[in-house]
Amino acid sequence: MPDWQTVSEAFVVLVFLAGIVLIWERIFSKAGYSAWLGLTGFIPIVNIIMLVWLAFADWPVRSELMRLRENYIPKPPPRSIGGIVLEEEKE
Repeated sequence: MPDWQTVSEAFVVLVFLAGIVLIWERIFSKAGYSAWLGLTGFIPIVNIIMLVWLAFADWPVRSELMRLRENYIPKPPPRSIGGIVLEEEKE
């Protein structure tokens, strides 16, 4: 018969480790990197190096946002007086 205290401790440890991987996975995926990099949270020293790299790296999400902002040309608002549009924009 298994020792239930050992089984419950192992279950708590597995839930804790799964939570750590989930957090790392979410951080990497929101930054635009592969979610598989979340597994680096298990490797000692590498997890600290990855955290520092992530803090100072140029994220793909930010690069795409800057590229989109550079290409964005805002449409001028229609001319109006008191909410009445004077003339429609022709495209």
